[in-house]
Amino acid sequence: MSATISKTQILTWINESLDLNITKLETLGPGCVYIQLLDYINETLIKSDNRIPLQLVYWTDDILQTEKDDYELNMFKKRNLRMIKNYKIAGKEEMTSNYKLFQKWLLQMSINKKVLMDRLMQCKFQTNLEFCQWFYKYINTLATDKGFADIFDFIFYTKQNNLYNATERRYSISSSGNTTSSSTRTSIHESIGSRRSSLIPKRNISSRTNNKPSRTVSLGTVEDESLRTIKRKYENIIQTINTERQLYFDKLRCLELLVLSIQENNNLNENPELSQMLNHVLKILYDNDNFSPQHSEDLNNIIDEEVKKTDLNDLNNKEIRMLSIDDNELF
Repeated sequence: MSATISKTQILTWINESLDLNITKLETLGPGCVYIQLLDYINETLIKSDNRIPLQLVYWTDDILQTEKDDYELNMFKKRNLRMIKNYKIAGKEEMTSNYKLFQKWLLQMSINKKVLMDRLMQCKFQTNLEFCQWFYKYINTLATDKGFADIFDFIFYTKQNNLYNATERRYSISSSGNTTSSSTRTSIHESIGSRRSSLIPKRNISSRTNNKPSRTVSLGTVEDESLRTIKRKYENIIQTINTERQLYFDKLRCLELLVLSIQENNNLNENPELSQMLNHVLKILYDNDNFSPQHSEDLNNIIDEEVKKTDLNDLNNKEIRMLSIDDNELF
């Protein structure tokens, strides 16, 4: 696995694991997502008998608003959650509570990692990126040690076998919660659980011999979810490839315009070494596997034509392209 893990790769991993649609790493600063990622591996990879008390976690609106739709939970969302009203202005006490809980469970799970709480709580991109890269590598190592190809292969396995329901874990009810509404919340949760049991297939060996129609529907549900998971995985991979491809194209384009501008604004007859170097650079830029001597002979003509319509102001102009990526070539 590459030593460098991109932002897109990290966001895909978090969103697929916890059924979210987070787009910014900065929103992870309050620590609630980190705690649930720890809960995710505790329930699936480590399989500890002790469960992380997610009812003690303080959540933020910007995280909950990225949840994937689940109409069955809308009736009691946020009723039993601790919320940070505005972590950008206040909320330091609540975020500190989150990280203390996170650090406690790192120690309890024998994970040797020092958490730079004060830096993460500043919700800066770079700090959270570095921490997520460590977290990703750690979970990926656990998954490969268990025989999975990589972290995404493990995520697919957990979804296929219904090993972890991230939404239900977020909204799990605490037995020590508010006594005035605990019975109401419990009844809501039980009714939702009963409806889910008819929709989500359970890993019950004895049911394999049962030929009821509902079993056929359940198998179809598993297959559809599996296909959706695979589709989302490869869509994100394709998006990452196209983004990086465009990035390197833009770099090459800027280099090309820079070389052309130098040629236009300098008397190359007085500096043949510079002229030779620039021609070599342009030859590399325009070269391909089918490059022929004829192309080499026409190179100077191509350069002359382009120089006439190019100046230094074109360096930031995205409309001018000699090197180009055909949109049809994109995945």
